[in-house]
Amino acid sequence: MINQITYIIATYNSATTLKRCLESFVDQELQNFTVVIVDGGSSDSTISIVKQYPNIVSQFVSEPDSGIYDAFNKGVLLAKTPWVSFVGSDDYLTPIATTIFSEVFGQEDTVDYATGAVQLVSDDESIVGLIGEKWSWKRCRKRMLVAHVGSLHNMQLFNDHGLFDTKLKICGDYDFLLRVGRKLRVFHSGKIVASMSVGGISNSFKAPFESMKVKLNNKSASFVVAILFFLADIFSICRRRLVKRVMWKIRSCRNI
Repeated sequence: MINQITYIIATYNSATTLKRCLESFVDQELQNFTVVIVDGGSSDSTISIVKQYPNIVSQFVSEPDSGIYDAFNKGVLLAKTPWVSFVGSDDYLTPIATTIFSEVFGQEDTVDYATGAVQLVSDDESIVGLIGEKWSWKRCRKRMLVAHVGSLHNMQLFNDHGLFDTKLKICGDYDFLLRVGRKLRVFHSGKIVASMSVGGISNSFKAPFESMKVKLNNKSASFVVAILFFLADIFSICRRRLVKRVMWKIRSCRNI
């Protein structure tokens, strides 16, 4: 079976979540993919976990990098397949992910990008939300609509538009899509392809700042519109943090 997808996983001290991530590749219905792990020089047991999956991980690089997009770029340069997908070490695929994406295999001349739905999960793996809308340039130029982990990239995109901007730490994937622009040809499935852990740096106050910067740099939105979405994102983060704090206090009172 000829490999069609290179799944690129960026790791750094990912021992607590990496095994779950790699097991999701073992469970794939369709096995015509390869996995590349680019590690930032972990000091925990990440490397020993990688060595437990020689039949899944085809290439492994461990060296210092400048962040997740630097790691992803290294993975792209190692990829030899028509399609590339990016997975966080704390994310994991559904067993049908590769099967869903197989619908675009052989369509490299007509499809640039494939997306699916992604469920958001908490630390105990309970589902707290669902993201991944059908592609719309009009909407995406103002806000990221798709989840990076739930996306498949035609390798030709990187040949035509370059790699991720390593100066960005959170919104490099969004910046890349805005650089491609309205000509992006997209296949969308409403089926769930992955689970993504909530929280982290993408849920920090740094994310709205970088998202605004990316919009302005790519001229995808006016200054006024970019500011409005920035304020809306800040409000959304504050609301989520407040709800989380209230729920924690309620649980604490119940346990007294």
